[in-house]
Amino acid sequence: MKYVTDSAMGTALNLLRVLLITILVTSASLVYGAEASGADRAVPIIKVPPRYPDALKAEAITGYVDLQYAVSENGIATDIEVTFSTDKRFNAAAIKALEGWRFKPSVVDGKTVRTDGYQLRLAFEL
Repeated sequence: MKYVTDSAMGTALNLLRVLLITILVTSASLVYGAEASGADRAVPIIKVPPRYPDALKAEAITGYVDLQYAVSENGIATDIEVTFSTDKRFNAAAIKALEGWRFKPSVVDGKTVRTDGYQLRLAFEL
């Protein structure tokens, strides 16, 4: 039986740390809609809460919906897609809520621009 030396284990752990940090940084860029060309992140200025579906409220069902979307140069959420849902009956309410949100759009070279790749989780809790 072979044993791993402390120095080899330390090297392996350091490599794992670097890999994990790289994954986390890359994931953060995707989750927060980082864009090339130096675009600032669009900032929500009006947030509309989702309306709890009556049937789900009556059944005391909680959950959430993960959405992916873009923000137009006019500050409107567009191309909204459900990427995950704990119950598909929440989907329409989540999409409708996000359609009501308004954003301060991203600006590049003094002009507002569309930015893609934003993600949001809307929770439905009683």
